[in-house]
Amino acid sequence: MSEIHVREFKAVAWDFDGILADSVAVHNAARTLAYQQVAFTERKPELAQIAAKIHKKAHNHGSSPTTINAWILAKAGFIDSKNDTEHELVTKIVTSKKNFYHDRAAVGLPQIPGSVELFRRFNVDRPGMQAIASTAGPQEVHPFLQKNRLDHYLPDRRLILADHPDVQQLKPEPDVYEVAAAALGVADPETLLVIEDSEQGIEAANRYGATVVAIATTRSLKRLHGLTGIQKPDYIFENFAEATTAFGYAPVE
Repeated sequence: MSEIHVREFKAVAWDFDGILADSVAVHNAARTLAYQQVAFTERKPELAQIAAKIHKKAHNHGSSPTTINAWILAKAGFIDSKNDTEHELVTKIVTSKKNFYHDRAAVGLPQIPGSVELFRRFNVDRPGMQAIASTAGPQEVHPFLQKNRLDHYLPDRRLILADHPDVQQLKPEPDVYEVAAAALGVADPETLLVIEDSEQGIEAANRYGATVVAIATTRSLKRLHGLTGIQKPDYIFENFAEATTAFGYAPVE
């Protein structure tokens, strides 16, 4: 495996969900509770009986709770189209799911093994030149940063999160990485190193022109290696232990 070095890049932008925070299980649990709650309040018990295989595939079909749950409801036959993101049922489930999720996130989500350590190592070589670029909200990100003592590395101007006024379109559009690059003072897109896990995020980074590292946290290695075109990352690693070695750092004991 050939080494790459963070000092070859001016700055680093990190995705949050699935990269720094191990939020998949928390998202899934919150979504299950939301469907159960709305099934009860709307007197639609079949909402709580949607097949597990549909829920399991949901994160592949959107980059926000609205698009993900619209896909689930359309796939299960509760709404006519996955594009009907303003349907009342979608809104109720998204609201309920966010409440359950934020209750858990308020105490700090668990970290992806090795991610925080690599962030700290990058900060030695590129001090003050890292950002988070994500559709996650401040309610999720700030408790995580505080829990892992990263908050002093990441002032608000380098947190490009949900509802950021300068991000007009979500991933896979490149807006979030354009704004992150501006916050980091990056003029040449190729000198921004992006750490991602999903097709939508990789595409967004590629459309901006960044150099993209994909970690197989929420997607399999096989799936990542099979990506082509605008979704193809520059580097792929099975986990952060492998990425740490590839960046030339000693393995974490």
